[in-house]
Amino acid sequence: MLSVKDTVLTFIKKNQLLHPGATVLVGVSGGADSMALIYFLNSIKAHFKLHLIVVSVDHSLRGKESEADVLFVKNYCEERQITFEAEKVNVLEKKKQEKMGTQLAARELRYHIFANLMKKHQADYVALAHHADDQAETMLMRFVRNATPNALTGIQPKRNFEDGRLIRPFLPLRKTDILTFCKEHEIPFREDPSNQSTDYTRNYYRLKILPLLEEQNPLFSSHMNQLSKRMREEQDYLREQTEAMLKEIVTFSENKKFVHFKIDAFKAYPITLQRRAFHLILSYLYQALPIGLSAIHEDNFLSFLHTERANASIELPRGLFVKKVYDQISLSFTSYQAFNQSTLRHSLEVPGEVCLPNGATITASITPHRKQQNESTYEYTCPIYSDSFFPLLIRGRQNGDRIRVRGLLGHKKIKDIFINEKIPKDLRDAWPVVETMDGQIIWVVGLKKGEAIQEQKNSPKGYLKLVYRHADN
Repeated sequence: MLSVKDTVLTFIKKNQLLHPGATVLVGVSGGADSMALIYFLNSIKAHFKLHLIVVSVDHSLRGKESEADVLFVKNYCEERQITFEAEKVNVLEKKKQEKMGTQLAARELRYHIFANLMKKHQADYVALAHHADDQAETMLMRFVRNATPNALTGIQPKRNFEDGRLIRPFLPLRKTDILTFCKEHEIPFREDPSNQSTDYTRNYYRLKILPLLEEQNPLFSSHMNQLSKRMREEQDYLREQTEAMLKEIVTFSENKKFVHFKIDAFKAYPITLQRRAFHLILSYLYQALPIGLSAIHEDNFLSFLHTERANASIELPRGLFVKKVYDQISLSFTSYQAFNQSTLRHSLEVPGEVCLPNGATITASITPHRKQQNESTYEYTCPIYSDSFFPLLIRGRQNGDRIRVRGLLGHKKIKDIFINEKIPKDLRDAWPVVETMDGQIIWVVGLKKGEAIQEQKNSPKGYLKLVYRHADN
């Protein structure tokens, strides 16, 4: 049988949890699990050339006791010359303001601190001490609350977090393994009395439910971990398929507050991918998924795709609205407003490039020849007879805007173009319009290409070429 250290090292290697020279934030509360984790990471620090930074958070829930926990961790780190960071948060205030449970409020505040310190220290990883018993508890809790395949994937060994990864090297260990490890290596730790209170849901599962199941089968936690691994493998494959689907048909705003797509394009995919797409979109929009989110919301969303009303909406937890406008669906929070015309206003030199608020770019250049065919929707070319065109202005729409559409006599209102193309109202102010220096609109990007009135003398001096590139290209 492998030792605890060898078991964890094998798990790290198999799941590629660490790389040499990494900076690792370590969440340490002072309890047995997290103290064992910092001991272990410190023992392999030289081999992996790691830079360790311990983070201890006082949740202001146990007065002097929680302050003593932080001081205990601080002293441990100072004795071993490990960089230490301490933060204090008010969980009860957040719980009251956002009407959530104590443990969820604590978790969100804690993860917010991890995110900030990850940026501050340019860390590669945040390491947490979740173990196999935590895995079994989590799977049970999720399954009871929301019986979906995702509930059975459990806690992941690693996941993206800010600009790095959140890792859990202790997932292959049982709680008894960790306590034995602490005893063998004389690792000090503190007991949190609140861990024995069944008032908290997780504690209830740990103290009441899990022991009953393990009476029936002592290997229950191990079996749950094996199930989690198999489910993750299947979910990873389906996730890849779903991500490809979203990349093809869904538009995401850069600020992670707005998503939209065409209904028919979404419904063209198998229902299995539609369900997963719904959850991936939610994970993109929510900083942390609401506890109250359930299969009912998923079913409501999928049913909503089939409503025959031209304009309709449904509400998801925490003020997230799903809106239908014509043949398009958008998801946004009540507090979200698309950036207005004054925000979208950029001068574009030729040659040159501008970056738009949604992360996309427009590049301008002069070419000697005009592209004759196969010009994409996101490319625009026109002859240049004078320099009166430049610089160009990339802006949002304005009242009364018109464009002289190629191949048509006269001008067309941009407002009518948006209506005809069924562009949701939420997106119209944010849609880029290209205007010449003399005030002529020549391109409503991706929708209509225009022609500018120019005094044509001899041959053109060249051809203006504009290319719009989405943020993910």
